Amino acid sequence: MLPAFQAKIDWDLDNNHTIHTQSGLRASWWSREGYWYDIEGKQFGEILRANDDGIVTPGPTPGTNYLELLITYVVKLDDGYWAYVRHTGGAIVRQYQNGVV
Repeated sequence: MLPAFQAKIDWDLDNNHTIHTQSGLRASWWSREGYWYDIEGKQFGEILRANDDGIVTPGPTPGTNYLELLITYVVKLDDGYWAYVRHTGGAIVRQYQNGVV
């Protein structure tokens, strides 16, 4: 796959995305998981494949851990383009058991 353009994606703590592309401002809300919607609520992409990987490392304060996330997914866009999205995130983890945070 060759990239047609690069987009800036801002990701907030509620898993909402604000996406700036060559077509203008678009946004997705994960309460409608599996799809991207524009700011008027019209669907403009379908997430076809997603993968989350994480690693737990010692946290900044004793008794905590830090979870680093690498999230990748492929989105089929309504204009015929495909988007390959890769972004990172992190969180302070206070407790976890058997690999489940």
